[in-house]
Amino acid sequence: MNYLRETGYKLFQHVPKQFARENGLSNRKCTILIRDEQRSWEFSLYSCGRSTFIGGGWHEFCAANLLKEGYRVMFEILAKAEKPILKFYDLRANASLRTERKNPDSDANRYSTQGL
Repeated sequence: MNYLRETGYKLFQHVPKQFARENGLSNRKCTILIRDEQRSWEFSLYSCGRSTFIGGGWHEFCAANLLKEGYRVMFEILAKAEKPILKFYDLRANASLRTERKNPDSDANRYSTQGL
């Protein structure tokens, strides 16, 4: 799975180069679909030079999902088709989707119950 983790409350969303390249989003101008829990949203995908952006409704998407600049969200690629489909995750609401930070002071060890 590949994820995009950034958000900005503006007219467009920058797509990190590596994410765009790995998912066939670089150097494209197309329509993409983003799904959240309530509905699907249609956006335009733009490339300019080496940069890729999600636009055409991004501001409305942020307003509808109460997103503000600096909030962390995640997008998962569901389909790399002519019209790419991404799934939206709001990381404010679901701690299980957040990346785990390792505590260097922790005495806990990992173990497996496999084979018991």
